[in-house]
Amino acid sequence: MPDRFTEIASGWAWVQLWATLVFGWLFGESMRVVVSGASGGLIRWLMDSKRRIRDGLVAVVGGIICASYLSPLALRILEAVFGEMSGDTSGTAGFAAGLWGMSLAKIMMGVLEVAGRRISRGGDSDVA
Repeated sequence: MPDRFTEIASGWAWVQLWATLVFGWLFGESMRVVVSGASGGLIRWLMDSKRRIRDGLVAVVGGIICASYLSPLALRILEAVFGEMSGDTSGTAGFAAGLWGMSLAKIMMGVLEVAGRRISRGGDSDVA
């Protein structure tokens, strides 16, 4: 009998552990960065002249990725420009990283498209 009780208690401990991890992620700093980065990518997509759903999904996922990796850098840039910040700075930095990251990706894709057109034409300039 005690062995079965130990198994149940051990299983319940795992459930509690995973629930704590999930709720900690959902309501913690990480989720703020994910939501703010997705918002930055979404805003960047909405500013585009040609809006396709596929591009919107890519912009949201790209904003999340940019915010996850670039929000510390964005926070330093924002503090250098605006001075010491208070409040939810991780959300602000995540939004800025998502927006800037997707904007830089759009610029890089434009440069690569122009370079590809030049190569396919045999080195002609892009100016008609």
